[in-house]
Amino acid sequence: MSYISYYRPFRYWGKAGLEIKSGRKRVTVTVPRAWQDRLSVVWGDVSGAEGVSSVQFPNCTFDPGIPWKAYAGGFFARERMCAPLIVRVAGRERWVLVALGRSCPR
Repeated sequence: MSYISYYRPFRYWGKAGLEIKSGRKRVTVTVPRAWQDRLSVVWGDVSGAEGVSSVQFPNCTFDPGIPWKAYAGGFFARERMCAPLIVRVAGRERWVLVALGRSCPR
């Protein structure tokens, strides 16, 4: 994670790409409400200098030879943290921990 002073209120930027497997299911990545003042995300064409609290990727199928779609982006954070994200695919939800300058428990 690198320090950047010009993003407010977020002091840190952590670059992390995201890959989504080809399919017909929509994928949503959300910062839990209790964390939205400490963390934001940005992938793909999401605009805004400080990211957003949720990103939705359309359901799509890619070329047969390209099974994954890659998105550039990452995280803005107020501090180094082990942060939770909510990942939703086809009505199923899973919480995922992301290490941003600090280890996450196993």
